[in-house]
Amino acid sequence: MKSIILERDREYPIYLQLADHLRERINRGDLSPNTPLPTEADFSRRLKITHVTLRKALKELQQEGYIYKIRGKGTFVADRKVIPDILEAGHIGKFIGLAAPESSEDGFCNIAVNGAIEALSSDPDIRPMRMISHSPASERACLKRNIHLLSGILYTHQRNAPEYYDNLKYYISHTKFPMAMASNAFPHHNLSIDTVLSDDAAGSRKIVKKFLSRGHRKIIFLTSEFNGSSLRQEGYETAMRAAGLTPQVKVMPKITAGNQQTLLAYNCILELFKKRKHPPTAILCLNDVTAIGAYQALRKLDIKLPEQVELIGYGDMFAHTPALRTLDLPISTIRVDYAEVGRRAAKLLLKRLDTPDRPIERILVPTEYIKKETTR
Repeated sequence: MKSIILERDREYPIYLQLADHLRERINRGDLSPNTPLPTEADFSRRLKITHVTLRKALKELQQEGYIYKIRGKGTFVADRKVIPDILEAGHIGKFIGLAAPESSEDGFCNIAVNGAIEALSSDPDIRPMRMISHSPASERACLKRNIHLLSGILYTHQRNAPEYYDNLKYYISHTKFPMAMASNAFPHHNLSIDTVLSDDAAGSRKIVKKFLSRGHRKIIFLTSEFNGSSLRQEGYETAMRAAGLTPQVKVMPKITAGNQQTLLAYNCILELFKKRKHPPTAILCLNDVTAIGAYQALRKLDIKLPEQVELIGYGDMFAHTPALRTLDLPISTIRVDYAEVGRRAAKLLLKRLDTPDRPIERILVPTEYIKKETTR
């Protein structure tokens, strides 16, 4: 096998680079059907990568049908010509791609995807296919690899980065099959795609009104530079202005992981309460991991909750995340039904498959206030 060059200084994961190289060679015919691949030990040694990295690459290709394994004999190149023949014969139904970023099992996108799969499974002719990506570039590459199989795409994402929005526009303009979106990432888009969102703006407005009815006037919204749920902040600001108050948005630095967000929120609240003569009496947080940091800081400062300060998070990840569930934190939150967002988007996609020319729909899924010990 010709040498494979892996760029180790790129953000694009090594195992995906390797999978792309092998996939391209199989598609070009450089690797003939039923040709054996080198052993794992030999492959890893030649490429100077770990066995774990190699296995992840091979798993990608095996799931896509590019290779197959025979116990005790090794890994072989699959005959790709078989797949179009089966599809043409209509033996395995319609594939629906579920485009989502790599995330934890209890993350928003995975919950939405599971909800979508549940709804899609009601049609015996539908075959849901997860299309997991790690960056905007790998997301687009994943679509290109599988486009010949697909009859539709359900798109879900929690990041509102411009590159992902460009991808979404690309899919709509370069594919001819139906699409639906289950995400709050681009709430004000004007694209021709059925969309289901959590009504986060209404959730924030309701909480701010509750705070106002209890006499609060110093109400802050704690968020980060990388705000993946702008509707939450918009709802807060709308309710504050409607009451004749100036919104007070406290922005933390950009973060890359949930545990960093918790620490930043902790430090932010400590600093805020130490500096101000008249600190806030109510705090609405962007999400639950931010609320955890704020909660720990308020406890450190010996501030009584909810008597002196009311605190609420967003998302109700306490119900979805085993690690948070075991902590049994008494933090109030606004529940987002991520699974219902996915289910409804899948139903819209099924309707679109049956009636391609029907009007575009936009559905808002209500949120729910979950009261615990940090609010009255």
